Amino acid sequence: SHYVDPVTALLRVEVKRGRNIMNLDDDGGSDPYCEVALVDPKGVRPEQTQATHYIDDATDPEWDRAFNFIVAKPYVDHLVLRVYDYDGATSFDDLIGMAKIPIHELDVYKGTKRPPDERWITLVDKEGNDRNKDGEVYGDVCVRAYLDEEYFEHLHGGNATAEVGRMTVDVLRATDLPKDTTTFAVVKMGPYWTRLPSVENSSKPAWKQRLRYPVFEPAARCTVALFEGTASSCKFLGRVKLQLSTMEDGVRYAGSFQLMARDPSSGEIKKTCKLECGMQFNYKNGGSLVARKYLEPTLPDKWYFSPMSDEEKERMIKAHKNMIVERMKHSSPPVNETVSKELLEFSKHEVNIGSIKSSIARIQRLTAGFDKIGSGLTYALSWESIPATALTQCYIVYLIYKPNMFMPSLLCLVALYSLALFPSRYGRVLQRMEADEWLSQGLPFPPPTEEEERRKKEAEEERKRKEEEEEEARKKAEEEEKKLAKLEGDADKNRADREKRLEEKKKKREAEEKKRKEAEERANAPKEAFNWESINPLASLQKQMDEVFAMITMSQNILDEAASCAERVAGILSWEEPRVTAGVLVVILALAWALVYVEIVTRFFIKIVLGVVVKTIF
Repeated sequence: SHYVDPVTALLRVEVKRGRNIMNLDDDGGSDPYCEVALVDPKGVRPEQTQATHYIDDATDPEWDRAFNFIVAKPYVDHLVLRVYDYDGATSFDDLIGMAKIPIHELDVYKGTKRPPDERWITLVDKEGNDRNKDGEVYGDVCVRAYLDEEYFEHLHGGNATAEVGRMTVDVLRATDLPKDTTTFAVVKMGPYWTRLPSVENSSKPAWKQRLRYPVFEPAARCTVALFEGTASSCKFLGRVKLQLSTMEDGVRYAGSFQLMARDPSSGEIKKTCKLECGMQFNYKNGGSLVARKYLEPTLPDKWYFSPMSDEEKERMIKAHKNMIVERMKHSSPPVNETVSKELLEFSKHEVNIGSIKSSIARIQRLTAGFDKIGSGLTYALSWESIPATALTQCYIVYLIYKPNMFMPSLLCLVALYSLALFPSRYGRVLQRMEADEWLSQGLPFPPPTEEEERRKKEAEEERKRKEEEEEEARKKAEEEEKKLAKLEGDADKNRADREKRLEEKKKKREAEEKKRKEAEERANAPKEAFNWESINPLASLQKQMDEVFAMITMSQNILDEAASCAERVAGILSWEEPRVTAGVLVVILALAWALVYVEIVTRFFIKIVLGVVVKTIF
């Protein structure tokens, strides 16, 4: 079964002001506020509402508020405006009037110029009358409402007028399943979805399917996810994902990848099975379109000319994914909500401690690279390798005599380091395809494999054996000390001193051993899953809790962006995105050459030109 993301649009409603709003109170006027609602005429989806503030005793209120909604084609919803008279928190507000506008009748805003004009909308009652029985009008509301199909076009595949290449995905088989079961795979490539047929009662299901997708955005990502169960009830087993910008033209990246998933009962990440698959990205016209497209911003121009707040962007992106989940749920055949949310990584937009741990672990994984640099410098200066240390010492002496060559030589070393990583780029791409669910446990590196566990166990046994041998040697040494103490003539006092010292050493060793065991117990203690319900016992605190959730969600998004930015910076020299690395290397080498050139010209000017001028004049 094949699916495609719905084409979504931003529905922006700006409620400016009201005029001649009917007075329902006995004083100078009503206390009006305007509620903006997005209503499904069929009643399938729940109503979405937002509201302005109320204004005391006003017949011509000035609200000046803007609201954003996500809608999708075909536009069947209705925009409903309701003006109420605020009567306080202890009573129901009275409806003054309402207006209903079909979404498809609204103007579509294109480009970055002035949006559609404001217009006055007359309020009516439920029967459609604009006056009450006494002939009094309900009033008018000044509104600017329009559709913007460009603001979120990058969320459903971007501009589909320029195809930059073709993506080929091969889904072969799954292995190492613990038992015979029913499984199915789902592939998502940009806005396109494909659900492969279910394989029933098998521990080694095979699909052997080749899928091809058009690509309009080289920064898109391809995901292959595996699920256990039926279409109506399934469990997530893991995913393989890869960003297209990391792939080279015509190179097939294939292998057997370990899948992992979170155990809902314990919250731990467990290995589920292995998935054999392959991916290949073929650029169109030799990659010229990709190179040109890669230089363009991923986001539409309106994100820069008409920016939203970070909170509003996050709310809109979550609403966009909610829209996809709803549409996929009601498609034919339907796609389970679990499947949609896993492939859309919906958990990033919910309160998720695992996401925060994941971002921190990603940053820790990057900082581990500094340890490697430190180890390399230590190796270069420690004479473990005589040629390496000798060359390093010669380089240091050279820089002492030629300090101006420090920056050019450093830039050349950086370029050489990056070029040295070029042959191993294929293996690093395969590593990026591996499941990284272990990050949500706060682990900066994957959990050890069975072979690593075996080696670790052997090393632990070896360590214990050495400790036992040391303990035996220590006991023998203590016995020898005691024998020597007995042989001494007036050794009573000395013996007491020795025993005291031995006792102090023994207590010190016991204290250190106890401290070490406590540290190991803390490190090996099971991590409890965080449960927000434990701090939300009262329904009356729901609003405050929503604000807390929003703050934490924003924090995890900021951490995720920081980790992504750090990974991009770290990947510049490691050929994570070949086009970027190639461009950076050209700039680095050109800058090194420019510095050397400037140095040569400067020396020539000082020694030759000034020398000739000085000799000529003086």
